[in-house]
Amino acid sequence: MKVDEIKKIEELYLLKSNSFNSHKYEIKLIEGLKKDVEWLSLSDKEKLELRKIEMRKKHALKEIYSDLIILYEESVIELVELVMKFLNEINVVAFNSENMSEEEFLLFRLKNMLYIELFAVNKRPKLQYSGHVLFEEVVEPIFSELENTTFYVQYKLQDLKDTYKNVSDLYKKDPYKKY
Repeated sequence: MKVDEIKKIEELYLLKSNSFNSHKYEIKLIEGLKKDVEWLSLSDKEKLELRKIEMRKKHALKEIYSDLIILYEESVIELVELVMKFLNEINVVAFNSENMSEEEFLLFRLKNMLYIELFAVNKRPKLQYSGHVLFEEVVEPIFSELENTTFYVQYKLQDLKDTYKNVSDLYKKDPYKKY
């Protein structure tokens, strides 16, 4: 269902809301669907910009949010920026499945796991309901294998690895537990 269709449904519900007061929950569900569909229609860059706007609001209302939530969400924004930069740079690399070296295959694996991480983080508007690709079990071993390659320096993978580890460590502290 497209956003325009959902908006029309919402308008009809609101027009008829006086005749069926007991169904206000339906309107809330439709509003939630509209928000989710709108979010999914955005590009990763647009989602990142909206997250930055939300972060500025959280800084302004700092007394409402824990320091851990703010630190975690700032770290996720930094990670998303680094992942998007990496994926943008790596998109020009043509991976030839027939002649791929072991080092290139490592880079290919990292690219795929970081794409999945970006998808996981951007799946939902609120980071509270998003997830991550497991760092220690999945991504860190790939980074470790890449450390002795030219790709590690070329793509500034140390920064990406450190930021990803930081996000993983903060996520383990369950920043939204109290909220």
